[in-house]
Amino acid sequence: MVKEKRLAACYLCEERDPPVHPLFIIFEEFKEGCEVFVETGTHYGDAVQIALDLGFKKLHSVEMAHPLAEHSKDRFKEADNVFIVEGRSEQFLVDLIPTLKKRCLFWLDAHGEGGGNPAIEEINIIAGSKIKNHVIIIDDIPTSYTDNQEALMSAILKINSEYKFTWAQTLKDGPEDYVLIAYHEKSKQEI
Repeated sequence: MVKEKRLAACYLCEERDPPVHPLFIIFEEFKEGCEVFVETGTHYGDAVQIALDLGFKKLHSVEMAHPLAEHSKDRFKEADNVFIVEGRSEQFLVDLIPTLKKRCLFWLDAHGEGGGNPAIEEINIIAGSKIKNHVIIIDDIPTSYTDNQEALMSAILKINSEYKFTWAQTLKDGPEDYVLIAYHEKSKQEI
């Protein structure tokens, strides 16, 4: 496994004029060859907005909590390329994966608030995709996946053994927080 800690997004975002959210930096760097953004854990829709601002052509997101799902549906009701679903991330991915025809950027952020930490299950479902070079970014590694980072990486490597891994720091102040990024060098090719 190739490991490198290479992106301090929480600092780079302040260098922009105007400053941007750290996720903007991360998604921007790894979106090459991805027209579709897929998120598990919509929350208030901030990551969807960032992906929309970055020009993703189609955006799919799932939120388990009814009030948050309704908030995000209302927030993006004018965007005909944004699809917010209320439900569990696992079923959402089972339904969505067969419809995906191109490389996607997956933002796995479904955890807590009664839903557990389903990233391993989500990765196993993504593995069923015919496309084997999706970008997979997993949020809140130190708070939600401290003891199973290796398991996350192993599950991703079962999709394609040529995945590389890096981490990006997302908080400047407060507790350390970072995301795990799995990417493939053959960014624009279908494998």
